[in-house]
Amino acid sequence: SFLRAVVQNRGELGPVNAAVVAAQRGQLPERARPREADHGKVRSTLHSIMREWTSEGAAERRQSYEPLLNELERCFPSKETRSQLKVLVPGAGLGR
Repeated sequence: SFLRAVVQNRGELGPVNAAVVAAQRGQLPERARPREADHGKVRSTLHSIMREWTSEGAAERRQSYEPLLNELERCFPSKETRSQLKVLVPGAGLGR
């Protein structure tokens, strides 16, 4: 639903939309045109947003995080002291 809303509202992006139209018409300088690598980054970012912040991503979150959370609960059973723990999560780009 989040990504659907982004796509449905693409015409209301103002200056961003103007840049997209210019790119489609080939009117942007070569250095400003998106490369294939840029498309991959956008796909990856949108997938991460979907996974981390939408109801559609709940199953993937559960599959990824539940084993880790279960292990942390096993290693640190005391709920009173858990709030004092700090867990380093490498690669947590969206800060979930």
